Amino acid sequence: MSAALCWAISAILYKKSLEKVDAILANFIRTIPAAIFIFILVLIIGEFWKISYLPFWSLIYLVLGTFTGLGIGDGLYFLSLKYIGVGRAVPITSTYPLFTAFFSIIFLEETPQLLTVIGIVTVVVAIWLLSKNNSQNATNTKNDKKGVILAVITAITWSIGIILLDLALEGVNYYLANAIRLPLLVGILAVVILFSGRGKILVKTSLREWLILGLAGVIAIGIGGIAFLAGISLIGATRSTAISSVTPLFSTVFSFYIIREKITVRIAVGAILATLGIVLLTLAR
Repeated sequence: MSAALCWAISAILYKKSLEKVDAILANFIRTIPAAIFIFILVLIIGEFWKISYLPFWSLIYLVLGTFTGLGIGDGLYFLSLKYIGVGRAVPITSTYPLFTAFFSIIFLEETPQLLTVIGIVTVVVAIWLLSKNNSQNATNTKNDKKGVILAVITAITWSIGIILLDLALEGVNYYLANAIRLPLLVGILAVVILFSGRGKILVKTSLREWLILGLAGVIAIGIGGIAFLAGISLIGATRSTAISSVTPLFSTVFSFYIIREKITVRIAVGAILATLGIVLLTLAR
């Protein structure tokens, strides 16, 4: 539950900064303090020395998973937040268990359970509800479609990143994996910023945006990740994931009360159905 709360809070902080900072710069800025936080934590608990025993194949999966999930996935997530807001983007992007289940059925030839089928149908209905837009403005409609498409692609990309990370974790613990992949992400994004000409914009970014995004990164990737890991250790992966899937409900409430996004009945129902579908998909695994 703590992880879900952290992820919902960070979404609000991201949304505020994305009005002034583009997705790539935002991803870079928020990752730096999160990487420092995790690195210090790993040093304190004495896990860093285990890096010398890291299997080569785990490192490959970590690189691919980092580039896919945190690099591409989170970049698309920030864009979807910018276009359609927290109340709709978070529930749609949180449907990544749907695509994980789909990939497992197709590529791993898993037999779908009844809960999986019900969960898939529930999530699809939720996405349909959340993708609808009442605006008659052509520009808003165009941006709305972009936001929904980006949110769905984000969920797909996250599911692939999670699969790659799961493969990597067979040879390395979660703490050390994060201590490796977050600095790796900083390096990848630094290269992208350098060659895309965003360096000058980065320098001109206000201290306020650095602080907001940095705080969001520590909350989401640092504290939220640790809370999620603690939940797995105490109650198991299935129950922990199911409980953490209430993120869309938190984000919908926060988006209404904190940043005053308009939350219609349809969006509220969509968020509830998305949460229910994610729980069903998780419990079916």
